[in-house]
Amino acid sequence: MKFIKTTVHEEEIDLVANLPKFSIILGITGSYALIESAILETIQTINSVSNIKLELVVIYNHPGWFQSPFHQMLPLKIKCDYRVFNADSENLASVFNYGAANARGEYLLFLWPGCHVAQTGLNTLYKAIQDNKSDLYIYPNNDILANYGVDGEYFVNNFFTHFVSSEEIIIIPQTLIRADFLKQLGGFSDSLLLGKEFQREFFLRATRSKSIEILSISNPICQVVTNLESIIEDLNLSRYATQSFAVRSGLNGTSAIEQESNFLNDIQENYFKRIVNPQSRQDAHPPPPLRIILVSGAWEYHHNKLTFYNYFKILEGSGKLTFIPRLDRVILPEKDLLNADLVIISRGRSANILKVLDYCERFNVPVLYMIDDNWFSISSDYPKLYGSLFVSGNPEYEVFLECLRRSTAVLVYNKVLEEDVKRYARKVFRLPVNILIDDFLKNDKVVLPHQVNYLLEWRQQENGTLLGYVGSARFTDVAFRALARADMDADMNVKLILFGNLLPEHRNIFKHNPITLPFTTYENYAQIMRSLNPDVLVAPLENNRTSNSKCPNKYLEYAVSGSVGVYTDIYPYNEYVRDRSTGVLVPAEATEIDWYNAIKELVINRDIRGNIACSAREDVLSQYETRKVLPEFLSMIHQVIQDNQEDSKL
Repeated sequence: MKFIKTTVHEEEIDLVANLPKFSIILGITGSYALIESAILETIQTINSVSNIKLELVVIYNHPGWFQSPFHQMLPLKIKCDYRVFNADSENLASVFNYGAANARGEYLLFLWPGCHVAQTGLNTLYKAIQDNKSDLYIYPNNDILANYGVDGEYFVNNFFTHFVSSEEIIIIPQTLIRADFLKQLGGFSDSLLLGKEFQREFFLRATRSKSIEILSISNPICQVVTNLESIIEDLNLSRYATQSFAVRSGLNGTSAIEQESNFLNDIQENYFKRIVNPQSRQDAHPPPPLRIILVSGAWEYHHNKLTFYNYFKILEGSGKLTFIPRLDRVILPEKDLLNADLVIISRGRSANILKVLDYCERFNVPVLYMIDDNWFSISSDYPKLYGSLFVSGNPEYEVFLECLRRSTAVLVYNKVLEEDVKRYARKVFRLPVNILIDDFLKNDKVVLPHQVNYLLEWRQQENGTLLGYVGSARFTDVAFRALARADMDADMNVKLILFGNLLPEHRNIFKHNPITLPFTTYENYAQIMRSLNPDVLVAPLENNRTSNSKCPNKYLEYAVSGSVGVYTDIYPYNEYVRDRSTGVLVPAEATEIDWYNAIKELVINRDIRGNIACSAREDVLSQYETRKVLPEFLSMIHQVIQDNQEDSKL
C-alpha cells in the first residue's frame, strides 16, 4: 500500500479505479489517554472484515493527534485502505461531516471509538444494496420495539418518525447512509445545543425531507461498547433541554440559525435556575417557559401532529413552552417527568400510564388527556374488530377510563364525544380542529413519488380529472363503488388515486388498477396533496355514534389542497360543510348511483367545482388554520394548570 503525505495533517492513499461500496468513518474526539484502547478495539473489528471492499476514513478532532504515538503506529494497525484527516473541531457532528466530505464510498458507516463492526451485518447490507439502493439502512433496538409488539419492518415503513422522536431506538453507528442522501440533507447538524442528540435530529430531518425508503436489517451492523457520553463533551444542558431541541429541530423545517435562536429564547435564563426536586417547589405559577411532556402510544404521531405539534411549531421562539414526547409503555416517570409543568397523555391506554398518573398526583403535576375517537361506542358499532378490546374488564379499556377520571382535564374535538366523556371526566375542553397551512406550502426539498409525477404529466397532457380517496380504512363501500363506476366511464376521462389504507375487499372493487400511495409521514402526505391537488375526493362515513364522534380533518385537508370533497351528510361533516358551497353532502342512506351522480356532476362542471374549491379553502383558512385556533389552545393549557393548582389547595 503506497501512501503520499500531502500535509502535516493529512495522509492519502493512491486513488483506485473501483471505488469502495462502504466507507467507514471513524470520528475521534476526546482525550488520547482515555480512548486509545477503544480506538484500537474498533480498528481490530474493522480488520476482521473480509470479502467486502471498504475504506477507513479516520477523522481527528485536533491536529495534535498527528503527533501522538497512536498516529505513528497506524500503518501497522490498519489492514485496509485508509486515509487520515483533521477536522479541528470538538463537535462530533462536524467531525462526521468532514469525514463524509472526504469519503469515496457509495454508503457511509459512522463510528466512534468503542464501536465494534459486525461482519454478519455488513454482509447483509452488502447483499441488500445490490438489489435495492435505499437511502438508509438501520438495525433498530428490537428490545424496545418488542415491548410494543412491533417488528422492524413495520417500524421503519410506518412509524419511524414517532418512535425516534420519543425514544433513542436507533443511533448513527446502527445505520448505513447513502452518501448522496446525506449530502442532499446538508449533513449532520453541528449545533452545540444538540450534543449527542444530533443523531435523533438527523433521523427526524431525514424522514421529513422526502419520501425516503428505510430498510431494516436483522443482523447488527455494529455493537456499541462505549457510550457516546464518555467520548464527547456536551454543553452543560439538561437531558430534557437537548432532547427538546433535537425533537423540535428535527420535526420542523426552519433554518439552523432560526432553530437555535428560537430555542434559546424559549428556554430563557430562568430555565437553568428551576428547582430540580419537584417536591420542594413553592411557586404558585410555574415560570415560563412551560415544560410539557407529551406521552402517547406507538401509533399516535399523526394524531399528535394535528392536536399538539401544529401549535408547538407556531409557538417556537415565543418563550411560552418547550416539549418532549415519550412513548407510554417505556416512560419512566421518576426520570422523564422530573419538574414537568404539564403532562399531556395522547390517547393512552397502556398500563404503564397508571404510573404516570400516580407520579403526577404525588407531585401535583397537571394532566391533560386527549381523546379524538369514541372508545365507548366502537365495540358495539364494530364488534368484529373491537368487540373484545374496548369493553369493560379489558385492561386497556379500564386504563382509558381511569385516565379520564384522574386527569385534571380531558380534551376532545367533537360534541358527541364530549357527551360521553363528561360522564367520567372532571372537566372537558372541546377545541376546534386545526390545520397548519405551512405543511401544504411548496417545499422544493421534498422529492415526490414517481406516481405523483406521472399523474401530473397525465393531467397536463390529457386535461383529465383526478378522483379518489385519502385516509384510513372505512367500513362502507358505497362511495368506493361509485368511484369505480366513474373510473369505468370512458366519457369522463378520469384517473383514480387511493392514498393511505383501504380494506382489501374495498381495494378489490377497482378494476383499472388505480394509482396507490402508501401511508407516509404527515409532512410528506401534505406535500403530495399540495402537488397533486386532486379534483374530487370522497369522504364516506357510516351513520353510527363512532363515526358521529370523529374529527372532520378530511374537510380541512381537502380544502387546503384545492380539492372538492363529497361527504356523507352526517355529523360532524354537516356541521362544517355547507352543501354545494364548501363541499357536496350526500344522504347517509345514499346509494352507489347517488354518490356516482354527485361525483359526475363535479367532473363535468368545472365551474361549479372551482367555486366550491375556492370557498372551502377560504372557509378553512379563515376559521381553522392553526394560528386562528392557537389562542383557544393556549387558554386551555393555562386553565388546566390553574385548575390543578386550585384543586391542590382543597
